[in-house]
Amino acid sequence: MAQEQHRHGDFLVIGCGAAGLLAALKLAPHGRVMLINKGGFKDSNTYYSQGGIAAVMDEEDSVASHVADTLAAGAGLCHEDVVREIVAMGRTIIEQLVAFGTPFDTRDASLDLTREGAHSHRRVAHVQDATGKAIGETLLWIAAAFTLVTGYQYLRAGIVHVNVEETRRAAAVKSAKASRVT
Repeated sequence: MAQEQHRHGDFLVIGCGAAGLLAALKLAPHGRVMLINKGGFKDSNTYYSQGGIAAVMDEEDSVASHVADTLAAGAGLCHEDVVREIVAMGRTIIEQLVAFGTPFDTRDASLDLTREGAHSHRRVAHVQDATGKAIGETLLWIAAAFTLVTGYQYLRAGIVHVNVEETRRAAAVKSAKASRVT
C-alpha cells in the first residue's frame, strides 16, 4: 500500500485552464495555493480555444454596443445582467493578460482587433488561431514563477472530508497519483 502524502495550502484551486490559473495568480499574494488538475495543461478547454477574446478596446466602441451585440447573438438565452458584468470586465482582463506577457497579435504597436461573428465593431483580440493555448501557456509560466503556487497534474481526486470551523477554511482531498509541475 502506498504511503499517504500530505500537502497543505491556504487555497485549493481545481483546474488549470485560464480561470483556474488566473484564480491561483490572484490568490498567491494572500497565501499558499495548491493548483490541481485531472490531466496536463493540454487537457484543458483553454488550450484548445482558437478564437480570440472580445472586449471594448476602441474609443469608437462601447460596452452598451457590445452588450447589445451579445444579447442579439444569444437569441434570448443570455441573462442581460451577467452579459453586462462580463463585458464590462473585458478590457481589464485583456490588459492584465497583456501585462502578463500574452503575445496577442499587434499592428502598429496596438492590438490587432478583428470584427468577427455578430460583433458590430472590431473588438476581438487574438493570438493567431491559438489564443487559448497562448493565454494558458503565459498564465502557467507566471504561476510557475510564484513560489506560493504549487501545481499538480494528472491528479484523480475526490473531496473526502470537509470541516468548516470558525475560520471557514477546510478541505481534504484524497488523490491517486499526481506529478508536481510548478
